[in-house]
Amino acid sequence: MEASTLSTYLPLLAMVLVQLGLAGLNVMSKLTMASGMSPYVLLAYRNFIAAAFLAPIAFLVERYIHDN
Repeated sequence: MEASTLSTYLPLLAMVLVQLGLAGLNVMSKLTMASGMSPYVLLAYRNFIAAAFLAPIAFLVERYIHDN
């Protein structure tokens, strides 16, 4: 696969992966709330997991930006 072909299909692949992730989160949310979990607890867990995932990425990106 050439670089131009990859750069052409990369946005499409990213959009498909984001949609699959959102669909999976929607299904998980419905299942957990159907089993009796409070929506507030689910929201707190979701925010904690997002922060734990994004914090190292932000730390690495900002470190390289501020070093230059």
